[in-house]
This record gives sequence, structure tokens and C-alpha cells, in this order.
Amino acid sequence: METAGIVGLGLAYEAAHQRSLAVPRPPSGVLRAAGTTRLDLIQRLSTNELSGIGENEVRPTILTTAIGRIVDRLAVLARGDELWLITSPGRDRIVLDWLQRHIFFQDDVQLSPQLPSLEEWFVVGPEAPEHVRQTLGIPEAPAAGHGLAIPGGLVLGTVSPEPPGVRIVFDSSRTPSGVGAWREGQDEQAARMAFEAVRIESGFPEFGREFDDGDIPLETGLTYAVSFTKGCYLGQEIIARMESRARIPRRLMGAFLEGPHPLPADITSPEGLQGRLTSVAYSPRRGWIGLAVIRSAAAGESKGFLSPSEEIRLMDLPFPSHPPEAEAR
Repeated sequence: METAGIVGLGLAYEAAHQRSLAVPRPPSGVLRAAGTTRLDLIQRLSTNELSGIGENEVRPTILTTAIGRIVDRLAVLARGDELWLITSPGRDRIVLDWLQRHIFFQDDVQLSPQLPSLEEWFVVGPEAPEHVRQTLGIPEAPAAGHGLAIPGGLVLGTVSPEPPGVRIVFDSSRTPSGVGAWREGQDEQAARMAFEAVRIESGFPEFGREFDDGDIPLETGLTYAVSFTKGCYLGQEIIARMESRARIPRRLMGAFLEGPHPLPADITSPEGLQGRLTSVAYSPRRGWIGLAVIRSAAAGESKGFLSPSEEIRLMDLPFPSHPPEAEAR
């Protein structure tokens, strides 16, 4: 990494940890669910407990198939007599079609895509809520786990393991006043790199990297969006059996690397293939770090190999706030 890049990344990374950093992100999809049984539909098709969700509250949940495989991760926002479903980037049409196939004749649910031309920003850091409030000119920014509507968009306060901050999703034809200033004078590459480091440090999995459709939530760092006490939902039997018997074939872990590496990459041991490296970033605090999906049988090991000569060290997530010097490469 060139010196100028290291300096720019260091400044962006410091802002993300000490103040706030606004980062453009691939836009999520947004769907609206209306009708008297809208909550019943999402409740019976996804993993988290949604009954009792409060006004303007946001809860993560996973849509799963009958055999417990992921369709997509959703953030569900309750707004009056509607639910707003925030999907992974590029997944809104797939989720819409999948949900519509599971609407029963007695259901009163209407689903529709919203905000067709989207833009998204993630403002990360301890001062992110106040930064967003001032930029958007709103009375208050949403607290963690809550959301609010703005003209042409949504503002969402994040919850762990998401990086602490605020997500803003809006119709790009109605860009909020002040957001344009974020683009001016910003080192966008440094901001994106810093955000990726913070995301990895938090242990927050992304669709298309740590998990994909066809994976099982418990294997890919999505346990935070799974309730083990709620009533029946599609795919529950498989997920509950896996958890109760403690037979989870894979798990998400953190990794310390010797340097950058093309992705995805196989992780091996003398016993053979053990998993895959899914994300890599440079952290000014920790050096080269990554996320990896590892066979549970090998998760107790402290190291693996990307090649016969390139060793990585594995650890539980999230990364510690102040890692021992021996770990901070």
C-alpha cells in the first residue's frame, strides 16, 4: 500500500472510531408490506421474533427456506400500519417474488417495491447520530435499533454486530440536502477501505461474502438474527435441531493475515481443506485482518494456511478492542 493511501486510510479510520465517517455503500432494496396480516407473514417466514415490534423499531431477521437455507437477511422497520423491509443489495425483487409465493388466500398482505432508484450511505462512529441529524436537518437521529422516515428515504440506527452508526437509504432523485457535501473533498477510496476494516473488526457478515442464499444462518455469523424461543417458522426444525445438538458444521471467525490476499481463498491445515477466507482489509490498529468461514471441527485451532508458506491466525469475533501486541501485526 502506497504511503498516500496509508495516510488517507489512517485519517478515515480514525474518524470512524473517534468521530464519524460517511461512506457510500451499495444500495439496499426496500419493500413495503401493508395489510392486517403483514406481520404474521414475515413472522412465520423468518428466524427472529417480530411480535411486539414497536413503532419505528428495527429488527434483523433471516428469511429461510423449508430446509433452513437463507433467502436473504432483512431489517424490518415498523411504521404505522406498514412494515418496511430492507433487503441486501440487489435482492429486493428476489425477496418480493419469494414472499408473494408464500401469501395464503386468507392473508391480507400487499407487497410493493419502494424507492426504485436508490442511494445509500453509512455514517459510522460515535458521533454519527449527531452528524446525521445536522446534515439532514432533522429534529433527532434514530437511536440504535430504531428508524425514521425522511422525504424520499429512511434513516436507520444500527445494532450490533453492525458497525455502530446510522444507515441512510433514499431515492437518488431526491438526495437530502447536505448529503452532496459528503462527496466533495472526500477520499472515497480511503473511506471505503476504512469502513471495510471496521466492518471486519465488528464481525458483521455481508451477503455475497460471508453468506449467500443456500447457506444456513448459524454457520455464517447470523445467530444474532435468530430467536430460539419463538413459535414455528419456515425452516425452524432444521435450525433448532442444529442448535440444540450443537452440530453446527461451520462458523464465522476473524483472521490475522500476513498481507493482502485475493478472495475468496481456501484455508487449509495439514489435515486438508478447513474453510474459506471471505473478506480482507487493512486495519491501522491491527494490520491485515479478515473474516473466514471455518469448519467447526477446526475452529479450535489457532492457525491455518492460505498456501503452504502463508499462515493466518484465527480468533473468535468480534476482534478485541485492544488486542495484545502479539496479535497486532
